[in-house]
Amino acid sequence: GEGEVVVLTAARLEPHKQVDLLLRQFAAVASSHDHLWIFGEGSVRPALESLSHELKVSSRVRFWGFVRPRDILRFQ
Repeated sequence: GEGEVVVLTAARLEPHKQVDLLLRQFAAVASSHDHLWIFGEGSVRPALESLSHELKVSSRVRFWGFVRPRDILRFQ
C-alpha cells in the first residue's frame, strides 16, 4: 500500500549472519504498515520465528524459505 515499506534480506539463517539484529531493529523503528521479508533457511530460523512473536511483529514478518536470488523480485 501507499507509504508501506518492505525491508528484505536474503541470507543463510545462521548465527554469524546476525539476522536477529535486523529483526530487533525492524521491531524498534518500523511503522505498523512496514514489512520484513526474510528469504533463506538455516539453523536459526525457528529462533527467529520465535523472536518475531516475542517482539510482537510476527504479523509483519514473512519467512519465505529458500528462494533463488533471481526469483526474489517476483515476490509480492
